[in-house]
Amino acid sequence: MSIEIFSKKLGFETETVDSRQFKSKSLREKLISSIGKEINLLNDREDLKLKRNDKNIDGKVTSIKEVRFWKENIENPDYVYVCIRFKNKIFGFGETTDRYKPTYFKCLNDKDSVLNMLNSIRDSFMEMEDNDEIFKQTPKQLING
Repeated sequence: MSIEIFSKKLGFETETVDSRQFKSKSLREKLISSIGKEINLLNDREDLKLKRNDKNIDGKVTSIKEVRFWKENIENPDYVYVCIRFKNKIFGFGETTDRYKPTYFKCLNDKDSVLNMLNSIRDSFMEMEDNDEIFKQTPKQLING
C-alpha cells in the first residue's frame, strides 16, 4: 500500500517534495566566501607573520608554515605575494596556472595593504556575474600551491 492510498483512506492530502531543496554555490560565490574568511582571519591578527604548525611527516614531527593567501617574498622582505585560494588551491582567474611557478599579486608587507587588496578583489568579484570567463575553470585549473 502506498502513502497516497493510505492517506486517501484517512482523508489526508499528500505532496511529493524534492528533498534536495538547496542550491549549491557558484565558484564565484565560493571564492567570495573564501576571501571573506581570510579577511576575517587577518583582521584578528596583529601582523602577517605566518604561524608554524607541527606536522607528522614519515614519523618525524616537522615544523611547517601555515598556508594562507599571502606568502613571504624571500628576495624582497618589503613585499609579500598574495593569491586567491579555494580548497587550498590557487585560483587561476580562468587560466591554468603553472603549479611550480604561479603568478601572484605583489603587495607591501603590511597587514592593511593585504587587507585592502583582498577587499578590492572580493568587491570586484561581487560585481561580476557567475558566468564571467574567470569563473569558468576546470578542476585542473585550480592548482596546489
